[in-house]
Amino acid sequence: LCEPKNRWSMILSLAIATVLRTFLVIISYGCKVPAGIFVPSMAIGASFGRMVGILVQALHESFPDSGFFSACQPDVPCITPGTYAFLGAGAALSGIMHITVSVVVIMFELTGALTYILPTMIVVGVTKAVSDRFGKGGIADRMIWFNGFPFLDNKEEHTFGVPVSQVMTSSMTLLSASGLELRNVEKIMDESKFQGFPIVEDHASKTLLGYIGRTELRYAVDRTKRDQTVPPHAKCFFSPPATRPAITPSTVSPAISFDIIGATS
Repeated sequence: LCEPKNRWSMILSLAIATVLRTFLVIISYGCKVPAGIFVPSMAIGASFGRMVGILVQALHESFPDSGFFSACQPDVPCITPGTYAFLGAGAALSGIMHITVSVVVIMFELTGALTYILPTMIVVGVTKAVSDRFGKGGIADRMIWFNGFPFLDNKEEHTFGVPVSQVMTSSMTLLSASGLELRNVEKIMDESKFQGFPIVEDHASKTLLGYIGRTELRYAVDRTKRDQTVPPHAKCFFSPPATRPAITPSTVSPAISFDIIGATS
């Protein structure tokens, strides 16, 4: 692995591994298989970072007097490919998942090396800047958008330019508050699949009075037909008649007063 004679074959192997890992992560995440995303994304970045580290090591050996390597001390290993793998793993994790500070914490907890906190912060900062410039969120946000799930990002302006009239209908299935026969109500429920019906004063004015769900309406009709024999032409009322007499309670109860309730209750 570390012998210079195997360097170029190792670079080729790491490049192929990076491409294959990326392809397999796309397949596994797109298939909604719980195969994980943290470790595979870190593996992608680590293999690519190791490849870059080996290339930089080869450059250092070929051009030791270059200005890029002026900070390197003589007779001391200057380029460590493992460091590039470490930083590449953090960059890939940050870029794919679109997270920042937690990546630095995760990488520090994995290694316990305080030496690489500053380079990791720089790498994550660059990754965040590139992701904000060219990307639109992490892989989870993209999958929400790709699957067509309702997701409104508070960082985006959502101006659709569609008037409300285009998503409304003028021919609705309505129930009159009074005068509707029982057979007509059952016919409306049988011929439509709506989960509820608006209640209006009449079909001419279409003044909305309320709404009744299909389940409640079916329960009321079935209970009425079960408890008593109701003819099909019986009238259905969805609001109490105005001439309904006031109901007096059978027992006289004292008036309710809130004076005895404490101020803090």
